[in-house]
Amino acid sequence: MRLVLFTVDDMEFVPALNASLIKKYKDEIVAVYVSRSVFNLRHLLKKAGFFIKNSYPFCISLSDLLKYLSWQVGLKIKGRHGHTNVVDYLKAQGLNAQYIEEIKSEETLQLLNAHGADIFLFSPFDKIAGEEFLALPKLGAFNVHLGKLPEHRGGLSAFWVLRFGDKEAGATMHRVVKKIDGGEIVAEVRFAVNTHSMQALMKETVEHASLMIVDAIGTIVAGKVKKIAVDSRPEGYYLWPGRLDFKEFYAKNNKLI
Repeated sequence: MRLVLFTVDDMEFVPALNASLIKKYKDEIVAVYVSRSVFNLRHLLKKAGFFIKNSYPFCISLSDLLKYLSWQVGLKIKGRHGHTNVVDYLKAQGLNAQYIEEIKSEETLQLLNAHGADIFLFSPFDKIAGEEFLALPKLGAFNVHLGKLPEHRGGLSAFWVLRFGDKEAGATMHRVVKKIDGGEIVAEVRFAVNTHSMQALMKETVEHASLMIVDAIGTIVAGKVKKIAVDSRPEGYYLWPGRLDFKEFYAKNNKLI
């Protein structure tokens, strides 16, 4: 099995999310490509009107803002696991890792095709894949979504679980298709929510997802994927919270950090 991993430059969650995968399949991971940012500048500029309308960042509590800034500064200065970026961390694990700016150019497609991959894995990744990209791996391209599907398509799932007061959180692995987070689910895990901290819930979600990934890869390679029915589940797409979402979030005694 030949696996190409795609992820983002986030030292807080990426090492933990992919720890079990690297431990189990290190020799099968032929390359790792890292995106420098989860939310690119172009996307943020497109949402400028939304941010202004919802009074960002003033819709977030001052305490949360200060804790978040302190957390991010600490990561940049001290790093995690002895490194301040994911590429250096992965290279230290003996993996062939490099940054990637886009995945749709002919040059990039030729580079990826040369790997002769069986599986492309987004864990997690923030770039949109085209049909030519998805056709490259023999067994398919798969995405690790740190949330429940199809209930919480999009992102920041831990926030939305707490904002809506869900009793259950989860993580999902699915085939990558044109529709965001809309592909066939190949594995999932659900667990009870026992925290009011988004950061703590994200960490717990990552722990569950890390083990789920290893089991899912084995199932895919063995050709034993069983369809998970989702027709009876509610579906929603969520990403950036608005001012009223933060109001509901804090009304339930939640916090970001």
